[in-house]
Amino acid sequence: MRLYGRCDYGALASFFILDARQYRSRLACDHPPKGGGKQITDSGCPERLEPGRSNLGVAQENWLYDQFRAAPAKWNIVTGEQLMAEFKERLDNGEFAHWSEDWNGYPATRTRLLTGMRDTGLANPLVIGGDIHSFWADDLKVDSDDPRAPIVASEFVGTSITSPGPPYDRFSAWLADNPHVRFFDSRQRGYVSVDLRPQRMEVATARFQTRRTPARS
Repeated sequence: MRLYGRCDYGALASFFILDARQYRSRLACDHPPKGGGKQITDSGCPERLEPGRSNLGVAQENWLYDQFRAAPAKWNIVTGEQLMAEFKERLDNGEFAHWSEDWNGYPATRTRLLTGMRDTGLANPLVIGGDIHSFWADDLKVDSDDPRAPIVASEFVGTSITSPGPPYDRFSAWLADNPHVRFFDSRQRGYVSVDLRPQRMEVATARFQTRRTPARS
């Protein structure tokens, strides 16, 4: 079933709607009995770095890069289900791990996508991510380890409506190793509001007040 496509909002914005579930390579080191998303290290799971692995599949990747070359809109917004920015999670032994189920499990695809944005001169590229139940604002770079590397795109992630977010203190402790993450908050539920105009984009978090009703005695 084809779920990816492009939706234009006049000449103002083009939305590239991606499917990062159906066509992707299997998760790196996804071996029973510990299947599904998990922390993996490059020393323990070199499969993560294999260049032929894809989070989108070959056909969808080629379609997307063709779209970049022909994009006429003022703003070009890539939407997906997951966090795209690299996020390194420092383990107790000092080694870095990555989460295998989002774009961090497919760094070669992320590099190809951001390189495609850069090399085609895509106008005002933005990424909308999700599936991590927290607010994020990120600078996306081809090489996020290089502080001098140019910013290719900005990423914004809205939190969940009701599902709990990842542990705030643990993720906040990892931010020092991820300076391209400009904002993170998993403590509140809500959504992201965007005001998009030809010359400016303003993004704000809208947060819900949480009320708890005491249980009956």
